[in-house]
Amino acid sequence: MTPAERKAALALATSALGNAPTSALEVRNLTAIDLGHGPAYIGTIFVSGAATTHKDQHLFFIAERTNGTLRATLTSLQTTQSNPELTGTGEALVDAIDLAPNTPAVVTRILGYDAHTFAIYTRKGTSWKTIYTGGGVAL
Repeated sequence: MTPAERKAALALATSALGNAPTSALEVRNLTAIDLGHGPAYIGTIFVSGAATTHKDQHLFFIAERTNGTLRATLTSLQTTQSNPELTGTGEALVDAIDLAPNTPAVVTRILGYDAHTFAIYTRKGTSWKTIYTGGGVAL
């Protein structure tokens, strides 16, 4: 991933987070991967709101080029009370798989306060839709 691609992907994340300052973003993962339509950028971003809003934000997103413009094709935003025990919550990329020819899917792990689960997304048109959630375990 080039610095320009990283900057563009983080600009989309900033927008999805209500224009949080880039300096406030904790990038937990930002991966470039081919999901069948050229490079896609998949990220997990955390923003602490402890000092101001008392609410933390956890963003999982997929950004892809559509008609030459990078845009978010999936955003999953969780907002939680600021709490040191909850800073690890959120959704993260596990892997990309092919469910069938020309049917890419993204597998994620969703970590909560006391349990985790998995989600599988597949492309529907120009965006991603959940086709499975579950399979997790209580911690």
